[in-house]
Amino acid sequence: MDAWKDQFHFTRSERNGVVGLSVLIVLTFFFPHVYIHFFSKNEPTDFTEFKAEVEAFYDSYEPPEKTKSYAYNSRNYYKNDDKNSDNYDKKYSSSYYKKKEKTASGKRETRLFSFNPNTATYQELTTLGLSGKTANILINFREKGGKFYKKEDLKKVYGLQESDYERLENYVNIPASPKAEKASFESKNETPVIESKPKIVYFPFDPNTATFGDLMKLGLTKKAANNIINYRESGAQFRQKEDLQKIYSLKREDYARLEPYVNIIPAKEEEIPASESIVQAIEKPKPKPVLINININSATPEDWQKLYGIGPKYSERIVKYRKALGGFHSINQISEVYGLADSTFQNIRPQLQLDPTPIQLINLNTATQDDFKKHPYIDWKKAKTIVAYRDNHGVFSTVNDLRKVRAISGELFEKLKPYLTVE
Repeated sequence: MDAWKDQFHFTRSERNGVVGLSVLIVLTFFFPHVYIHFFSKNEPTDFTEFKAEVEAFYDSYEPPEKTKSYAYNSRNYYKNDDKNSDNYDKKYSSSYYKKKEKTASGKRETRLFSFNPNTATYQELTTLGLSGKTANILINFREKGGKFYKKEDLKKVYGLQESDYERLENYVNIPASPKAEKASFESKNETPVIESKPKIVYFPFDPNTATFGDLMKLGLTKKAANNIINYRESGAQFRQKEDLQKIYSLKREDYARLEPYVNIIPAKEEEIPASESIVQAIEKPKPKPVLINININSATPEDWQKLYGIGPKYSERIVKYRKALGGFHSINQISEVYGLADSTFQNIRPQLQLDPTPIQLINLNTATQDDFKKHPYIDWKKAKTIVAYRDNHGVFSTVNDLRKVRAISGELFEKLKPYLTVE
């Protein structure tokens, strides 16, 4: 028994806590009921005056009316300006226009009038008897660029019932577009103007010296004219008329048209008496052209121009490409130079040599995004991906770790490998 008494024995501080907690629970329970009696409720806002102003606005609003009323019977035909029009308005206006009053149910009755669906407002459309949803759909159709060109286009409006269209069909008034009227007027009264092509001028020309302007005057396309000039700049030469057919993008009909005007002037040679020329031919046989070999990693632009088919333009381009790469590690890289024809590369390939000069390497662990972008094989996107991979996964242990970057394909890695290091 003493053990049970000990369970219900409280110290003074514990008893005070229990009493305080009980009082707090009682107050919390009765507070809402007491609050209602001692504190007055907030009075609701009165919108009566605002509603009256809105109703007054709608009652005073009159949509524009564009149609004229006509009175007709079996014998007479009257217009509004006739003396009998007043009788007509009194007799027939109620059948065409309902008064703008509210019914006992509180709904506004419809009123029919001429309207343009391309400009009608929401208030006008609902006054015509359309639902608010249908009126909003029609307005949204216009705001998105839609347009009504004829009455039947109104049927395209989603939610517009057939009964509403039949009721409003006679009141749809879509004015003709000024542009359409102007176009129809011009088509009837003016003959269409046909743009004439540039006039072709025929004259004798040498494809080895003709300028871009001369070729355009002869009626060639820009592409064909550029190809002719590029063919000459590569070191080639037109030796006979038929050589012109080798030009890519030159149409057969253009060659047939220009063939009578092709005048290839042979290279000038010193005039030598016939007897002397025979003697010189016997005594001094024509020497064979000397083939020179060049080192692709050290040759200057002047050295490259000594090769057949390489002019100043391509020699500068080769040296510039070598500098961007950091040096050639293979003779086949010469074929990657922009614009260099494969036939030209195959002709000069036996004369090309590769020295063991070390090429410029890129350190995968220290190179910046700009350093990667400078290399012709790496664009800005791949450079950004490599740097991001290094930041997320740490430095590259070996060059082969670059294979783990998804943006670097196997073929691209093999091309890049000679230029990479991790030291």
